[in-house]
Amino acid sequence: MANRGAAAGKLTVAETFSNLREQGKSAFIPFITAGDPDLATTSKALKILNSCGSDVIEVGVPYSDPLADGPVIQASATRALKKGTTLDSVIEMLKGVTPELSCPIVLFTYYNPILKRGVGNFMSFIKQAGIHGRRTCSA
Repeated sequence: MANRGAAAGKLTVAETFSNLREQGKSAFIPFITAGDPDLATTSKALKILNSCGSDVIEVGVPYSDPLADGPVIQASATRALKKGTTLDSVIEMLKGVTPELSCPIVLFTYYNPILKRGVGNFMSFIKQAGIHGRRTCSA
């Protein structure tokens, strides 16, 4: 695994990729929809994925109109939204779990929630939660 322990400080996504490239290895980057089946299970799953050697974990924020997602992720997002999962609740859950993870977290979301908060505010918001990056879709 390319990452240092949580106590020693996490590598950034770029550092992780650089180390893997130097070692001639591919990255293991699992994706999980936050809130499916619930946020407590998501938190546990993140710890398991981390312990299984994930180099980076991508956490999807459920969105009400996931046009760019395939049917499996759309169904997962629908289930999470029905349980009341919101961007704020996902960030709050991540705040609690990221200190326990040795790999960086990348948040995957649609652009509308970012615009709603303002790009600068959104980036500060996720940085405070220990999130190392974001992927954005604007379908």
